[in-house]
Amino acid sequence: MDISVRNCLNSTVGSAGLSPADLSQGNAALASAIASVERQRAKGGLGFIDLPDRAADARAFQNLAKSWRGRYDNFVVVGIGGSALGNIALQTALRHPHWNLLSNDQRKGWLRMFVPDNVDPGLVGGLLDAIDVKKTIFNYNTIIAIVSHFLIFSVFYAHFCHVTHMVCGFQNCKNIF
Repeated sequence: MDISVRNCLNSTVGSAGLSPADLSQGNAALASAIASVERQRAKGGLGFIDLPDRAADARAFQNLAKSWRGRYDNFVVVGIGGSALGNIALQTALRHPHWNLLSNDQRKGWLRMFVPDNVDPGLVGGLLDAIDVKKTIFNYNTIIAIVSHFLIFSVFYAHFCHVTHMVCGFQNCKNIF
């Protein structure tokens, strides 16, 4: 794949375009950003970068998901921002566009996934009206912004699975009653 920036250059579009000096400055900023990412990665942050090499973790998650088939109907990801958007993007890209409306047979027992991505009482209350919380796995992070969601959900008898870092695996899985 070739990417051309020709139509961004001042030699093509005039004074509104980028100069060679602008490009050099951008290269320096890019090198600094890459070095920052590598430093964070070396410290154990940004675990998602190494996901393609973590086949054992993928198998463990697949086995966990298989164990939930037939026991639960729903998987609720309680999160905002990246915790919500990543899950929504994957669900949208990889599943039927109306996955949650398909019957259990059509889903072959796989769980419906809901991502209430804000604390709007109507959104959260509507979800709780629509699902059987006793047949639901609630997945939440430790991010303080979602504590209010957790407090709402924790009032109900449900199965909660605390995930400290999704890419590091499920930790402290237990029933909370």
